[in-house]
Amino acid sequence: MEKQLQNTYRQARIGTWEMDLETGSYSWSPITKEIFGVSDNQIPDEKMAMDILFDVDSREKLMKAVDRAQITGEPYDIELRIKTLKGDKKWIRDTGRAEFKNGKCVKLYGVVQDIDQRKLAERESEKNKRLLEAITQQTEVAVWVRDDSGNILFVNKQWKSIFGLSSENVIGKSLHDFFNET
Repeated sequence: MEKQLQNTYRQARIGTWEMDLETGSYSWSPITKEIFGVSDNQIPDEKMAMDILFDVDSREKLMKAVDRAQITGEPYDIELRIKTLKGDKKWIRDTGRAEFKNGKCVKLYGVVQDIDQRKLAERESEKNKRLLEAITQQTEVAVWVRDDSGNILFVNKQWKSIFGLSSENVIGKSLHDFFNET
């Protein structure tokens, strides 16, 4: 069962981490080390973790989330831009939770997931959406795009002008939502 769980973690690119606040020690699973570009024999520490968080916004975002977790016990779930120790820049999802003993935060632990492929796909999708909008806004023809179920995904300004509706009123709906059967 343990081997099956490890294979699942590897396939999903999910690793675990832990930080003992009493001793200042860090513990990263082998998959976490892979995600961060750290060799198996390297022992993680605070400097290594900060080197990975090269992006100032990501570092500040994580520090605020960690501080809040240590004070309130509120778990966090954030996406961060990192640079592995091998120099590769990528996106990760980091979730963390605090452990308290006698009202004092003694440990932080959580999971990290490599989400770089998903973020690249989202960026590509957004780029394609902007391109479609730019092309269709320049035409005098009313354009609308539906999914396989008939729900409207996109309408251009000419379509909105003809039907007198805004994007907010049509996106996600089907034409049946606008016309009553008689």
